[in-house]
Amino acid sequence: MSSDAYHAQANKVGSIALIIGLIFTAIAAFGLFQGWTTGDARPFMGWLLGLGFWMSIAIGMTFLTLIWYVFYARWPVIIRRQCEHGMAAFPWLLLLFLPLLAIPFFHENPGLLWKWMNGLNELPGHGTVGEDAIALWKQPYLNIEFFAIRAVAIFGVFIVITGLLRKWSFDTDKTGDINNTTKAHALSAVGLFLCAIAMTLGAIDWFKSLEYHWFSTMYGVWFFAACIRAALATLIILTVILAAKGYLKGILKQAHRYDISCMMLAFTIFWAYISFSQYFLIYSANIPEETFWYNIREKNFDGTSNSWWGISMALIFGHFLTPQCGSTDHSERTIGCCTSSTQFLRQAHAVSPPDRFLTPMAILQLTSSKKVSSDSNDDSPTRWDSRPLDVDRCVQLFSRPVNSDDFRCDYWPRCNHDITSATTINC
Repeated sequence: MSSDAYHAQANKVGSIALIIGLIFTAIAAFGLFQGWTTGDARPFMGWLLGLGFWMSIAIGMTFLTLIWYVFYARWPVIIRRQCEHGMAAFPWLLLLFLPLLAIPFFHENPGLLWKWMNGLNELPGHGTVGEDAIALWKQPYLNIEFFAIRAVAIFGVFIVITGLLRKWSFDTDKTGDINNTTKAHALSAVGLFLCAIAMTLGAIDWFKSLEYHWFSTMYGVWFFAACIRAALATLIILTVILAAKGYLKGILKQAHRYDISCMMLAFTIFWAYISFSQYFLIYSANIPEETFWYNIREKNFDGTSNSWWGISMALIFGHFLTPQCGSTDHSERTIGCCTSSTQFLRQAHAVSPPDRFLTPMAILQLTSSKKVSSDSNDDSPTRWDSRPLDVDRCVQLFSRPVNSDDFRCDYWPRCNHDITSATTINC
């Protein structure tokens, strides 16, 4: 097939993909309009999930390119161009992020998606965001103006750095000027730190702050590992397709696939290590402002396993074990398809549990109270039990000594009793 035929076929495939993308984007935009008019956060959550999925791929490709430039790596030159194409998505991702950024400024409920943006939003089990001690403590960072500034800065960092890298790379193809590679190497050395900071802030602002009560110091590196895995899986799928179509005939060698598989194995284990470490540390510490994040992703109100338990198992077996086994025997198709298909599940599991605003106080009430209803003899829906909670039960659940100065009932909002000298608490 001639070069012109290659370009014609590529343009045809690209046009079809563009049309399909525009159709589904229009459908999603209609959902956003419905959510905006009805005050329903679900369409915006779906938009954020999709945006996070594609953003993780672009971020992962950016980091791979930066790392390769820093080390003057020669083997990935063939596949680096695919990463450079993926990095071109950042201006479009910014455009798609604007509807979410418009919520706090133009919607009647600024906290439609991010609850902390509206002090009048009610929290399950107690009070409002404006009365929440944790929200007040985090307000210097979690406020609408600073949030918008950080969002623009985060996209600005990625757009500028990736734009320069793409410009110099394409210019090298035209002129062969080696100085472009030198400039890309210098920019990448600085860009690694800037992009790491921008990625961490973005992950915390856009995803972690959906549950602003939760505390985790590993979220940034956890998201980084997921981004690299998503990028490598996409690269595997793209290179397999391009090689099958003949675009990389005689260029892409088995050694390239072997190296990608090795990187995939390394970051699969790294992602599993970070995920397990975070779960193990939170489980061991047994602190309520951390454990509730996993509790609502595993259990229903009555203690039975919820639907997200199956998602958790799918991540263990589909997002870790299967890609790991595929990496050891260099089964590229298994690695790419499995990881990319479960990446969206990982993103959904991380940001959208059944009740993402369930707070430590609600968990405390849930795990230490019996099911009650407006009539103890009927089967009406469960409500929170407002009866006093036993202090010994609180200590047993969360491993907090009763006589400790830091164990206060008023740690949770609207609870004003010091339980170091009380036998029951009413919150």
